[in-house]
Parts: sequence; structure tokens; C-alpha cells
Amino acid sequence: MAEFAMAENPNVSERLALDPGAKAEFYEEYRQLSPLGYANALRALLAMDHITDQLPRLRMPVLLIGGDRDPSLGPMKVIHRKIRGSKLVVLSPASHFANRDQPDAWNRLVLDFLARVEKKG
Repeated sequence: MAEFAMAENPNVSERLALDPGAKAEFYEEYRQLSPLGYANALRALLAMDHITDQLPRLRMPVLLIGGDRDPSLGPMKVIHRKIRGSKLVVLSPASHFANRDQPDAWNRLVLDFLARVEKKG
């Protein structure tokens, strides 16, 4: 399954294009996946289309962080447009795994966001 994902899943292949050394990381992650957990993750992804119309109801701070090479960036932009007051940050160069491609920038964004939320709360 890891071989298939590395060859066919654009989320994974973009990460490998940025860091070919991440191959061992993916082998290890796929070894730890349970079939039930993976199936449930896929079910959740399929259900996303059915909740998009509910996104404008959200009334809490939302931070979206994506990578410039993330195939999910398009849907993330839709989510950003639908959630009033949300913040979208695109890191570069970064894949679907922006937290691994740009860990310092990603951590800084999250910690700053949480500090602002805590300050307002």
C-alpha cells in the first residue's frame, strides 16, 4: 500500500518530490496503519462534501495551513471562503505535509494563532 501511495497519491508524491528521504517515513507510517482506521479516514474524507454547506455556521477561530504543492489547497481555499474570519496561510515550498516540509514556520503559525485565541478568550 505504501508503494501505491508513493506512486499514485499526489499528497504523498509531492512530499517525496520535496524530500526523497521521506520514503522511510511513509513505509513506517503505512506499517502502523490499521485497516479499520484507514477505512474510517477514507469515510471521513468522503463525508466532507456533505458538510461544506455547514461551514458558514462556524463561529470560532479557524486557521488553515497548506502547502503551495498541496493537492488539497483548492478545497482548503473553498473552506477558507466559507468560514467567515478564517485565516489561510500557504507555506512554500510545502506539500500536503506542510508541518514536515516547513516545521519551524508551521509551528510558529500555530503557536501565534493559539496565543491570539487565548488572549481574546
